[in-house]
Amino acid sequence: MSSTITPLRFTLTSLLTVSIPTTIWYYTAQTSRSSHHSSLLETSLPPNVVTVSDMYVDSALPGDVLAFKRRWHRCAASPLAAAACVAQQKPFKKGEEEHYDHFGIIIPGETAYSPVRVLEATPSEGVRVMDLDDRLRYSRSEAISLLPLSVPGERRD
Repeated sequence: MSSTITPLRFTLTSLLTVSIPTTIWYYTAQTSRSSHHSSLLETSLPPNVVTVSDMYVDSALPGDVLAFKRRWHRCAASPLAAAACVAQQKPFKKGEEEHYDHFGIIIPGETAYSPVRVLEATPSEGVRVMDLDDRLRYSRSEAISLLPLSVPGERRD
């Protein structure tokens, strides 16, 4: 019996070495996401409390851009989505500046009295539309910025 590693054995060892930690990470991210969503459904704010999400919802207008700086290690969509998140963040980082890797466009609600919504592309669900308030509450991003669409000299009321 020779001590050389056969190509099949090397391939299997390599796959196991990568797949076991990836599976553990993915399971942890999914569990964390589920518990976060459950905790949001169970909690309610006292009356007359204004959150940052409320301020964004009140000031967002159709055409504005919502920029997210995501935490790749909490990406529960898939390992490939997390890899894409890391790949998008690194080339755009300059010093300590914020770098964003995911964007959504604010669109009007279904009726004049409906809240504004976010149109975004996701790795797990494709292109989706979600109420802005829900999108902000469920987000676990490190930073979110609202970039207004405005023309020089325009008043935004």
